[in-house]
Amino acid sequence: MLLKRATVSLLAALLALTGPLSAILSNPALAQANMRVVKISPTQRTTQVLVALGKSENVRTSTGFVDVVVGDPEIADVMPLTNQTLSVLGQKVGLTRISVYGEGKQLVGVFDVEVSHDTAAIAGAIRTQYPESKIRVSTVNGRIMLSGVAPDAVTLDKVLQFAKQFSPDVINSVSVAQPQQVLLEVRFIEASRNAGREL
Repeated sequence: MLLKRATVSLLAALLALTGPLSAILSNPALAQANMRVVKISPTQRTTQVLVALGKSENVRTSTGFVDVVVGDPEIADVMPLTNQTLSVLGQKVGLTRISVYGEGKQLVGVFDVEVSHDTAAIAGAIRTQYPESKIRVSTVNGRIMLSGVAPDAVTLDKVLQFAKQFSPDVINSVSVAQPQQVLLEVRFIEASRNAGREL
């Protein structure tokens, strides 16, 4: 398992802050509103943080730390901002664990990071493209799952193709309000006994 070790440097972090990030950290109320507080301790049950693929989530720990170890840096990239603040970037769909250490390599706590598809963004895009559908978007083991109701089979097929632009592996649990009906026209031909003789 790959390990990525990041040592916190408060001075370097402050010098690296730019634009919106510096505004968030300089405003305590704004920072608290935009950051999730993760309570960690060596004996506490592991907390899970959900991060959308390609996006970052600012996490504030309840205890200060000096060192961070990421189980799989291909899934999540972690950048310490302060001695209690982390920026977690979702790089690949999957689950990894982050271990936080204090002075003397003492384990402060651990928490899991699950990187998944941005279901809110996908659901919003589907609503915009197909407003007549009532589609819900969720994830199951890293796969996109569609549920809800589509008005017809044609629309459902379009929605599935649209969702596959975000991930090729899509679970379809959508029901169709009006299932496609196949009309069969049956003709009954009455043959007379004389037909064979005429032929």
